[in-house]
Amino acid sequence: SVLAEAVRLFQTEEYPANHFVVREGELGACLYIIVRGSVEVTSAHTHGRELRFVLQEGDCFGERALLAAMPETENVRTLSPCVFLTLTRAGFDYLTGQKMALG
Repeated sequence: SVLAEAVRLFQTEEYPANHFVVREGELGACLYIIVRGSVEVTSAHTHGRELRFVLQEGDCFGERALLAAMPETENVRTLSPCVFLTLTRAGFDYLTGQKMALG
């Protein structure tokens, strides 16, 4: 039953290439799982250099947003048209409450 609830709580989002999905400093909104496409993640580094890496299908980002309302620490921009499954913090809290209740 928890799995059925999880399926119901995930939403699908689509974005074109070169779209900022997450911007550094903004409040984190949800977890993103990449279903199709790829994204570039960039973040300022403590030594003044920018860190950059690419995430692809099956990868996820935004997991910190599930745990606490805190500003994002990186920018995430689509490199190609992308499809994501997303889960909000409220959905995550609901699922973890359900799981705890089931024991």
